[in-house]
Amino acid sequence: MTLENIAYIAPIIKKYSQSTLPIKTTYKLLKLSKFVQSEMDNYQKILDTIIEKYADKDENGDVIRLENGNFQIAEEAVDKANKELQDLVSVEIEIPDIKFDLNELESIELTPVELDVLMNFINE
Repeated sequence: MTLENIAYIAPIIKKYSQSTLPIKTTYKLLKLSKFVQSEMDNYQKILDTIIEKYADKDENGDVIRLENGNFQIAEEAVDKANKELQDLVSVEIEIPDIKFDLNELESIELTPVELDVLMNFINE
């Protein structure tokens, strides 16, 4: 599973983190949440390094943020930055052995997209 795939799991976990579910399901969801959060923290640290490396900076050396919160990369560095970003999201992550049975997930409603994202964690 890639880091990009893991990023898609976070909103699903957040969506159900305040739901009352059976204890086994809640426990597995909590374990999955901690794993995803740890990986997202690592991702953010590396992303911040890439931003710091390539983003335009002001006279104090601080990254210039645009009105929408994004940042700008000098035209000559865009390809290098995109390559590093693509390499980052393509990193293969070893997933923990957390599996939900379909029966455990019957009490929650998932869209087909959400179910697809969670397939690596479901025993059929």
